[in-house]
Amino acid sequence: TGGLAGGSAAAGMLMAVGLGAFFSMNVMMLSFVLYTGGHEADRRAGEAWVRWALLGLATPSVILLGAPFVSRGLSRGRRMFLDTDVLIVLGVGAAYLLSAWSVIAGAGPLYLDTACGILLFMTVGRYLEAATRARTTDALSGLARSMPTEAWRVTSTGEERVSVDRLDACDLVRVRPGERIPVDGLIREGEASVSEAEITGESMPAHRRAGDAVSAGTLNLDGGLVIEVLRRGADTTLARIVRIVEEARLGRYPLATLVDRVSARFVPVVLLIAASTFAYWTLTLGLGAGVLNALCVLLIACPCAIG
Repeated sequence: TGGLAGGSAAAGMLMAVGLGAFFSMNVMMLSFVLYTGGHEADRRAGEAWVRWALLGLATPSVILLGAPFVSRGLSRGRRMFLDTDVLIVLGVGAAYLLSAWSVIAGAGPLYLDTACGILLFMTVGRYLEAATRARTTDALSGLARSMPTEAWRVTSTGEERVSVDRLDACDLVRVRPGERIPVDGLIREGEASVSEAEITGESMPAHRRAGDAVSAGTLNLDGGLVIEVLRRGADTTLARIVRIVEEARLGRYPLATLVDRVSARFVPVVLLIAASTFAYWTLTLGLGAGVLNALCVLLIACPCAIG
């Protein structure tokens, strides 16, 4: 279930990245029209339709790529936890709204390419993370499926099929060609080629003989083996690998914790600077200058969140 959910999330993000990238790249390319020189009359004649075209292309990109950030930002904002998602929502939202007002008013700065670019880069990063988690979940599922649940125990009266959980240390189990080894143990009789790809990643089989150690989940390719049990179930090497990888997948990297601590201070400081900027420039040059400069502070802080 986790693999399906992770794969579905990654697929949904990939679709959003594809559509968002299409609109964002067009916004960025069309923005060059506003940055290039030329005759003043020609520039003014073309600028109006370019501005409306940019707004039309940027709007679906901002909606597609920005919706997850808005959802996470609102959720964390309600808990008074200010992180980079909140900053991205404020910065990109400010850039988009200011640009939309400039288009409607027919004059003023446009930051649509910046807003789309920030959202696109951040979403690509989130997609790579989701795809990696989905692949890890699939790998864990494969490892878990490779763990045998039953074994042939060798007794003084013959052989019996038992659950692996009923095996004890020093029991002997027989593994026939084509079967997976159910326990960690030592070979007491026989020799065979054993595929250990699940443990070591090595694609070539290893030749194992009496006295050699073998691991649960590995595949006996071509020989009959009698193995003395050393470890079974959750104590085997393969089970420990699955457990460690699962803990790593669900846990947080130390760097992520550091980023949370930094952003918990960084975001309020940015908001305080933006508010101070608004107050200062409003009192000095009026409301328009105050809004513009405060929004610039938020917008400039957004790439810092990416860093």
